[in-house]
Amino acid sequence: MFVVQKNEATSKTIRMPNALIEQLEEIAANEDISFNQLVVQCCEYAIANLPKSDGKITCTEQFISRKRHIKAAFEEYYLAAHPTANKTTVMQVFADAIYATQRRQSELGIDLYNVLSGKVSMDEYRAALEKYFVAINRRNPDYNARNYANCTKQLKEFMEQADLI
Repeated sequence: MFVVQKNEATSKTIRMPNALIEQLEEIAANEDISFNQLVVQCCEYAIANLPKSDGKITCTEQFISRKRHIKAAFEEYYLAAHPTANKTTVMQVFADAIYATQRRQSELGIDLYNVLSGKVSMDEYRAALEKYFVAINRRNPDYNARNYANCTKQLKEFMEQADLI
């Protein structure tokens, strides 16, 4: 028996760069399909081919995109491990730990994920920090480098324990 089936669809307005729209329109015309059909097929293909994630951080960009969640979990972890610490202390430790992710520190030349994942050792990171602090004339470069590296080590330990790296 023949049964008419209706595809459920919702109308949604999206904004795309003009150059992308032009490319999509050209492809749709060449393939003799509607613009909408092409966009749907592109989206379905992209979703089907997304890398599967086990929840682990695999690059600094992922860390940055999940920073708010990681920060909240780190705060909980740190306060449990250091009962006399306060929220201000935890936020300072976290800020110092992620120093390398800040754009203004790009001259440091160290990728935070490489430190957290162990591709760059804490000693190498501390040495790079010290060299950078000397170059920017920061007071007590050795002390500051040790402090920042120690904060990063604490974040790394948390990330490992939380199975995020």
